[in-house]
Amino acid sequence: MVLTVKERLLTFISAKHMGQVEFAERCGLSRGYVNNLKDAIHPSTIKKISDVFPELNTEWLVTGKGDMYKGHGDSVQNEELARFYDILYRQQEKISRLETKIDIILESIGK
Repeated sequence: MVLTVKERLLTFISAKHMGQVEFAERCGLSRGYVNNLKDAIHPSTIKKISDVFPELNTEWLVTGKGDMYKGHGDSVQNEELARFYDILYRQQEKISRLETKIDIILESIGK
C-alpha cells in the first residue's frame, strides 16, 4: 500500500511522539496545516520542516522513496531534489491557474 504525503507526514509526527499542533508550531506552520494538507507540500514548507527536523528524509516525505530518516551523504541529492520540487510546485501552480481559466471559459459558454 502506497501512503500519501499526508499519511507519511503523520507517520513521521507519530514516530516523533508529538501531535500535529506541536509539529506545526515547531515548524512555524499554521495549527491546522497537517490536517489541511492535500497532495503536495510547497518547497518552502519542506525547507521549514527540514530545518527543524534535519533527520527527516524529504525525498521519502514527498515521494515515498527511501527511508523515513536520512542516511549519510544525502546533501547533494537533497539539493537536487529541492530544485526538482520547486519546479514541480511551479508547474502545479500553472496547471491550477489554467484549470481556473478553463472553468471560467466553460461557465461563460454555458450562459
